[in-house]
Amino acid sequence: MLMKADSQHSAGKIYYLDGHVDVLYGGMRLNADHATYDEETGEIFAYGNVHYSRVLLQEDIWAVEAHYNLRSGTGSFF
Repeated sequence: MLMKADSQHSAGKIYYLDGHVDVLYGGMRLNADHATYDEETGEIFAYGNVHYSRVLLQEDIWAVEAHYNLRSGTGSFF
C-alpha cells in the first residue's frame, strides 16, 4: 500500500492524511481531501472530493464521503 498526502501523522496504528490524499492498494486508487486509515482493521474513511477507481474492474465512483475496507475490497460511498 502507498499513502500520500500534503500532511500526515499517526497515533498508534491510526493514520491521518490531509490535502491531496492518494491511496494505492493493489489495483485500487482512492483520492480525497482528507482520510483516516486504521492499520489494524484495514478501514479507511475518506471525505471531501472522493474519487475511487479500479480500472481493471471498470469501477469509477465520485462521492463526498467513503467508508472502505482495503482488505475485503468492500465499502460505502455517499
